[in-house]
Amino acid sequence: ANAPQGRDVWFTISIRNSGTAPAVRVLVADDTPDAPLRLYPAPMRPRLIEAAASGTGAVVERASAFGAYAFRISIPPSQTANLALHFEGVDSGKPSLLAWSEPALVAHNRQLSVLAGLVSGLLTAAMAFAAGSAVLSGRVFARWATLFLSASLLAHLASVGMFDDTWLTALGGPYGL
Repeated sequence: ANAPQGRDVWFTISIRNSGTAPAVRVLVADDTPDAPLRLYPAPMRPRLIEAAASGTGAVVERASAFGAYAFRISIPPSQTANLALHFEGVDSGKPSLLAWSEPALVAHNRQLSVLAGLVSGLLTAAMAFAAGSAVLSGRVFARWATLFLSASLLAHLASVGMFDDTWLTALGGPYGL
């Protein structure tokens, strides 16, 4: 597929495990806080497409259970390593990188999906109620309410990434929809 191309950047960071047990983190690229508010939206969400460690015992592997662009890094106790990260879709500045423990990421994803489902369901129910009122009464206010709630539902679904790989984001990217 012809996905929109953003700017590729490489970063290196030093990491250290000063504990007595191995440290395992899942690395995921994230949007910068101002990404949806920019005048010219980014053509794609940031992605962490490659990661490599240069240290004795540090292991980097894809964590496909958490998405196509997530990496798991394991660092033995009392070790340091340098981590090279390749990001795609970075507009300006440094990309946001989240380092999650696996249980915290699982809990976050579960809570996020429940919240997104609840908000989507409530917006859909409100839109259906307004559409029913518009059909039955024929009033302008009910039609405008239906239109507003439809746009709100579409914006919510776009913000949670529902349309990221569809033709709907081909022109403006995930934030332009």
